[in-house]
Amino acid sequence: MTPGYGAGWPPPSVSPQPKPRRTGLIIGVIAAAIVLIGGGIGVYFALRGDTNKTSTTTAAGQTTASTTTQVAFVQAEGEIFLEPAGLAGPESFTGETFVPVGPTTTLNIPGTTLPGLLTSTTQPGATATTGTPPSGGSVQVASYSGDTPALYGGSKDKQLVDKEGQLRFFEQNPDKAAAFCAALNADPTFKWSGGNQIQPSQLRAYFDELTPLMLTQDIRVTNHGFRDGKPTPRQSVLQKGQMVLVDRYGVPRVRCECGNPLAPPRPVSKTPKYTGPRWPDFDPTRIIVVQPTVVIINIFVVIDIRTGEIFDRPPGTQGEEDVVHDAGVWQLDVEMFWDDAENQHTFSVNWSGVVRLNPDDGSLTGEGAGQWHVEGAYFEGSTVVGQMTGDGSLGVEITGQRDPTGRGDVLTIFPLMTTFSIDDQSWQGGDSEDARAEFEAVIQDIIVSSFTDTLELPPTSDQPVFADLAVDPWTGAATLRPYME
Repeated sequence: MTPGYGAGWPPPSVSPQPKPRRTGLIIGVIAAAIVLIGGGIGVYFALRGDTNKTSTTTAAGQTTASTTTQVAFVQAEGEIFLEPAGLAGPESFTGETFVPVGPTTTLNIPGTTLPGLLTSTTQPGATATTGTPPSGGSVQVASYSGDTPALYGGSKDKQLVDKEGQLRFFEQNPDKAAAFCAALNADPTFKWSGGNQIQPSQLRAYFDELTPLMLTQDIRVTNHGFRDGKPTPRQSVLQKGQMVLVDRYGVPRVRCECGNPLAPPRPVSKTPKYTGPRWPDFDPTRIIVVQPTVVIINIFVVIDIRTGEIFDRPPGTQGEEDVVHDAGVWQLDVEMFWDDAENQHTFSVNWSGVVRLNPDDGSLTGEGAGQWHVEGAYFEGSTVVGQMTGDGSLGVEITGQRDPTGRGDVLTIFPLMTTFSIDDQSWQGGDSEDARAEFEAVIQDIIVSSFTDTLELPPTSDQPVFADLAVDPWTGAATLRPYME
């Protein structure tokens, strides 16, 4: 309590706004916890032996020489087969023709975590981390939209897949082309520009729509092998780091290492059991399923597997039309706090706005809205006679400029509070009439003092950027991230 106040709510002194003391920019990465997708199909695929084959393929994906009958690939109810990068796997459509030579990337680079969870549902079954999981419990399914930035990777301006070679393979092997189409036609979610079904004669047009991309996450799919002229579906997890051909709705449709057609996974009716060759960082709590977009994707936002740079790839292209990704629209979130211990009050201000870039002149415009809150004591003389809380709303106008500086490209943002309201008050204790009047006379000036005159943030194109803020006596932080319309 400052001496000289009479009965009422003693307002803290608000000095003219100094320049903000920025404690530095911290480049952050969205950490999104990707939970378990334990889907699979509760079906037993028992395939008869083939005496015409000269090799044996096991459920572990290992091939050994044999002069007798090949052991059929079998998937039991609840079994989910692991398909590591660099191996064609059992019953491959194209054999070993398109398996890449040399080690596959492990994608141990910043930026391959995904933004927020799209959906999370529960299915029967329990989390399985060992070969013999417990019974009962539930499995959570994590789904991400096929247009999620950094869901897929690639190498800017470089071709990592021989898409034309895979197409020619099917054109030269009509039995496999027919089985490939049959697998896609059996998927009720399948669609392309030619409709919901596809014939071998249409594969060239269909391949023109597919985009070669690399998985940045382990994903669940229904994979299809080839046997006796027919597709053999199996529930699988594809290891990150392998290439797939993705359709116009963001769904992987071809596993490039084996030419196998892919479809979304099917749910299991019992606890999943993972079989096959495990990779070192396999984690059943970090498997996702890709959800098709409702509309056609115009641009894939892809992460460069070598540099971590984000770039744009138009659908159907293989690198020749890649361009640097420029968001152009950002979401700005600001939160400020003041602990006025002397007068026993605390204040908080939180607001969010959308910042838009005019590419012609580099100017920034935007608008936002937020809330403020205050709570603390009110006095009679130097004696605390009660407690109060106050809440309200505010509007924000944003202007600014995008300019290169000696520190690199920077968004210089000028936020201005344009509207203010007191939405709710609570006074508990002695007579609050004088305190309430004093509060209402000064609270707007106090809240507006939380606004820094200038914010400088780099124009991020993929991950959020954080800045510490200090506007004496306020402290807080700002977060800038690409705006998802």
